Amino acid sequence: MVSVEVDLRRKLMEANDQLALKTEQLETLRQLARHTTVVEVDHMQINELEAELDRCRDAEQRLAAAEEEHAARAEECDKLRRENAKLKDDLTARSAQVLEARKEVGRTRAETEVELL
Repeated sequence: MVSVEVDLRRKLMEANDQLALKTEQLETLRQLARHTTVVEVDHMQINELEAELDRCRDAEQRLAAAEEEHAARAEECDKLRRENAKLKDDLTARSAQVLEARKEVGRTRAETEVELL
């Protein structure tokens, strides 16, 4: 009976040792799982950040293209404004010439009427 009791105690101690070992392995696996989850989350965040960076780069390229187009249009507007100002000046000068020509025609007509009388 004593040998059975010793044998059972030995088996109980072995079982406790196995339980302690398995508990330690389980805790190690839990820590590894937490670390793996963190690494997976970090990779997911890195992927999201890289995608956001790509979107930002695309937006920067679109902005640069828009700024170039804006500069070209602004230059064209300035050119058209200068041309418009020149045309207005030409129109003013021609209007003055026409007015002077009308006055001259009026004088000539008056002189011709006087001569005919």
